[in-house]
Amino acid sequence: MEHSLKGYAFRYCNSIKSQKKDHLKAIHIYSFRNDSNVCYIVNVEEYSHEMHVVKFYLKKHAQSERKYNVETQFGNARRVIYTCIDIGLEIFSRKPLASFGFIGSPTESELSSSLLNNTQRFRVYEYFAKFFFSPENFSHSFNIENSSYVILNRNYQNNHCPDAMIQITEMFKKDIESLHLPRAR
Repeated sequence: MEHSLKGYAFRYCNSIKSQKKDHLKAIHIYSFRNDSNVCYIVNVEEYSHEMHVVKFYLKKHAQSERKYNVETQFGNARRVIYTCIDIGLEIFSRKPLASFGFIGSPTESELSSSLLNNTQRFRVYEYFAKFFFSPENFSHSFNIENSSYVILNRNYQNNHCPDAMIQITEMFKKDIESLHLPRAR
């Protein structure tokens, strides 16, 4: 899963173990700065079944409940996504059974127009997921209505949990429901 495209240099900050009695085990926090010295935070939520959900936002929006909806600079988006992929690859190098997922959160303009399915971010992330995570090694499953995507490690599924996709999809539904966003009608 090597790639030659360049993300930003990132650093691991810390991990917070979950106190909840659900599937969330921990949140691993990374940060990086872009060429304009703007700081980004990447939260990698680690769940049961070796599932890792990658979420990022601008540090200056850390206290906002809409931090995942704020648009980043378009010209910068590709390198930000590459950086998130690099973080995923770093996790995969330490945890070869890791699977990944994301939710393409609606932008603020999509929120105001109630176009919450098949979001712009979902479509972009879907392209990158198919490019970087080979169907030979990963099963891809997505839900356009919720703009969610699961990249399931076939090695984990085949050798540890044959029904992992079903279980992970159920966990993902709960994460989406916790966003409290109205779904498109």
